[in-house]
This record gives sequence, structure tokens and C-alpha cells, in this order.
Amino acid sequence: MRLLLDVVYLLAGIAVSPIVLYRMLRHGRYRTGWDQRFGRVARRDPQKKCIWLHAVSMGEVNAAQTLLAQIEKQLPDFEIVISTTTDTGFARADKLFGQKWSVFYFPFDLSWVTRRAFDRLRPAACLLMELEVWPNFVFTARARNVPVLVLNGRISDRSFARYRKIKWATRTFFGKLDRVLAQTPEYAERFRELGCPAERVLVTNSLKYDTAQVADRVEGADTLAQQLGLGGARLWVAGGTGDEEEKIILDVYRSLLRDHRFDGLRLTVVPRKPERFNEVAELIERMGGSWEPER
Repeated sequence: MRLLLDVVYLLAGIAVSPIVLYRMLRHGRYRTGWDQRFGRVARRDPQKKCIWLHAVSMGEVNAAQTLLAQIEKQLPDFEIVISTTTDTGFARADKLFGQKWSVFYFPFDLSWVTRRAFDRLRPAACLLMELEVWPNFVFTARARNVPVLVLNGRISDRSFARYRKIKWATRTFFGKLDRVLAQTPEYAERFRELGCPAERVLVTNSLKYDTAQVADRVEGADTLAQQLGLGGARLWVAGGTGDEEEKIILDVYRSLLRDHRFDGLRLTVVPRKPERFNEVAELIERMGGSWEPER
């Protein structure tokens, strides 16, 4: 199974290498952390027991803040290490936690790479945010009796449809998860269908609610409004948008502007991927709007 996975990964890597190279040159992505992606990761205090938390991108990193604060409080003798996949996720994790914990890029799921990473970190437990369940990672953890837990678990409609096509394979590694804390009953049932033992899947609330700010006023809001030149106008922020979502938002925005109750409403669109900024700006122009770059 592992050998087959390695062959599939290597073939896939060769196939996507032109895309990776293009993004490196055009958008400045994937230029750092290659030694870490090949398992050359390190801890700050090898004498302590270690908890390895993986959060793929910025959203998962933010959601992990409350959890990590509790772990630090309840288990002060443990060292925490944090891995991410995306550049924005790494930057956010490094800003939040880099002063006290090791932050690195998640190693590729090649069998020899995962073994190298586990040899270097020697984790006592692995925590995966949402849906970062990689086969060789799970196999390596199980071989070393390291429990793997999925926190804030979710499986999107698209991911679920893909996984169902290879359910015969997902059962081999989803079935080795020690615990899944899913966001909703629907997500919990999806984990069970893909091979997680029913008794290991529990339903909890989304961790992202724990970090949401619900105050009427946010510190720095007035300064930001002045910098943006709002002049008392209302601002609608559409953050973390993806493909096709911006068009829907812009259609709704144009409809709102025809209603006098929303006179002066301003819209800020923040694409999830920075390299899509120009693409979204062009979309706004095609739809007859105008835009101002971030200041």
C-alpha cells in the first residue's frame, strides 16, 4: 500500500510540477520551506514530550488559537509544534506562535518523508484540523503507537464525493484515526461512512466560533475607516472568497445599491488566495464597477 502510494504521489508530483514552477515565478509561492516539506523539521526542546498540530491554512490556524491556549495551560510540560501547508497559513502561525513554538511546513506524504519527520519530532500525539488526513502520515503514526485526532472535523460536499469514489481505500486510513471531533452531525456521518469507527466520532461545535469577535466595536476600527476614506459609510467585507463566489457577491452588491436603504454602502473583497487579486479586479471591471487597491 505504501509503495503504491509513493508511486502515485511521485507521478502526481511530476504532473503538477509545471504549475508549481509557474506559481513560484509568477506569484512568489512555494519558494521557501522545501527542506521542511521533505521532513527536515526540528523541535526546540527535544527533552519534552511533543504534541504535533497541523492546520493547513490561515483559517485553521486562527481556529486553533483557543485550543492551543488550553493545551498549553493543561499540559505545560509538553512542547507544541505546528505545521501548515499554505504560505499564508505559515505566515499567520509564525506570527501567532513562532516566538515560543516551532512552526514549519507540513512534510510531503511520501512514506520515507513522514518517517523522517516522525523520527525528528517524536510526537506523543498528532492533532489534525478539519480534514488533513493523509494516508502515510496516519500509517506512520499507527506503526509508532501515536494517537491521531481530527479536530473541528468537516468534509465538504466536493471532498466527500471524491472520497466516496475510493471508499475501499479511505477505510484503510480513516479507520486508523483514534478520534474525530466533527463540527456537525452531517460531517460526523460522513467520517463514519468513509471508514471511521462510529464510536470514535463525536459531534462538537466549530472551533472557529471560539475566536470570533462579537463586540459592538473592534479596536482600531475608526482608524481603519479613516484610512479607507469611508466617511461614516457602511462597509461590507467579503473575506476569504474563492472561485465563482466573487461574481455572486458583486451581483448581490449591485442589487443592494438599488435600494435606498443601502445608500453609500462600500464593498471590500478579500480573495482567499493573494495571487487572485488581479483576477478579481478584472472581474469587477468587466461587471461595470470600479475598484481601489488596498492601502
